[in-house]
Amino acid sequence: MFNPLVSIIIPTYNRANLISETLKSVLDQTYTNWECIVVDDGSTDDTASIVADYVKSDARFQYHKRPETKIKGANACRNFGFEISKGEYVKWLDSDDLISDDLLDSQIKTISFTSEFKNVVVTSKWNYFKDTLINVKPKEKEINKNYDSGFDLINDFGEYNLFVPPHIYLVDRFLITKCGLWNESLLINQDGEFFVRVLLCVNKILHADKGMVYYRYGFSNDNTSSFSSEEKCRHSILSWILIDSYIKIHTNRYTSIKYVNNAKKILLDNIFYKDLLKDYQWFLGKKSIYKKINFFQTMPFKYLKNVVKKIVNE
Repeated sequence: MFNPLVSIIIPTYNRANLISETLKSVLDQTYTNWECIVVDDGSTDDTASIVADYVKSDARFQYHKRPETKIKGANACRNFGFEISKGEYVKWLDSDDLISDDLLDSQIKTISFTSEFKNVVVTSKWNYFKDTLINVKPKEKEINKNYDSGFDLINDFGEYNLFVPPHIYLVDRFLITKCGLWNESLLINQDGEFFVRVLLCVNKILHADKGMVYYRYGFSNDNTSSFSSEEKCRHSILSWILIDSYIKIHTNRYTSIKYVNNAKKILLDNIFYKDLLKDYQWFLGKKSIYKKINFFQTMPFKYLKNVVKKIVNE
């Protein structure tokens, strides 16, 4: 029987009002061979005591504080959690998001039904939610399928102008050791940079027909934007330079694919630091070469805004 250990790794910071709901969604999994590692980035609220209740009631839960030798940030917490984890497969989960009770079971069964046990990633359906999961149905049907390569999925991200949250993925542990851990220096788009590296290494992407993940939005009144400071703008650009480089090296091409060009349009339309645009004109080009889009009505903006809120609030 195929029954591998799954490591669920959750970075957290001051999530006392939300983390219990997240941990309950883990506890409710019909697939039972998992460990859940919560790494606290220095919470000053009741996060620790709430997680402690789960640890006391179920030995599969672990609570750790980010070591002082690690820099502050969700990525350092994710990396530490991975270093102490033991699972053959890994799921990254944020401390305010949820997973359906059949998600792990569906993703593990998807692997067991194929001959591909290594170098694989399993995806799932997903959607946003706010206060309730009632009537929340899966979205992004275009990419709810198997792929022969990770590059094909990345191409479809560009074709359909899509982003997906990190917790749709169940990742073979070997892929993470092969492709490298999370970039602890990036302030923005860390998941995009990380998962492009992972996807370019996979042999096959499998899609689980059942189960889904829920990405919370509207959890904070914080209006912080990806483009609210010059430093964040610079890191946004740098993350896409890295992504573009990985793809070009992988495909042995000189020009950017549509996925990256879509991101360039977003950056050009929303970064207003002239010196910064000048510094990276070699990568971004000029605003005049792109047709102006109403970025604030697009799904990429809504996704990036929520991602940044998560980074700020963890």
